Amino acid sequence: MIKYHYRFKVGATDVGANGIMLYYKYLNYFENARSELMRSLGVSFDQLESEGIIMPIIKIDVSYAAGAKLDQNLDCLTEIRDILHNRFEFFYSVKADADKETELVSGKTVHVFASIGGKTTKLPPELERVFRENWGDTFE
Repeated sequence: MIKYHYRFKVGATDVGANGIMLYYKYLNYFENARSELMRSLGVSFDQLESEGIIMPIIKIDVSYAAGAKLDQNLDCLTEIRDILHNRFEFFYSVKADADKETELVSGKTVHVFASIGGKTTKLPPELERVFRENWGDTFE
């Protein structure tokens, strides 16, 4: 498993008139967290695309337990738990920095590896190498 903590602050453009974070804004932060996790491994989505590989999302699941508030500091624990031959999944758990026990939002995005033309392909060897180096002993 690969883990990454992405920290962010709820800004004015993230909230509605009631001061609570808008439900769809979490998806932007999931994307930022996912990008930063990959960047921490030395991989960028631009680099993969230049090599002819894209990772489109084929499924998104989000569960909301409580709303974040304006100026609240949040932590999004982002994990890669499962990697198959042509797809993998990112898991997200958003909690307030002040209350690490209460999960506000959780989610999952499922991605496939594909060519620029959209045909699915298997896990690129360079990504497999990066994942193996960072995964630990349980990578299969």
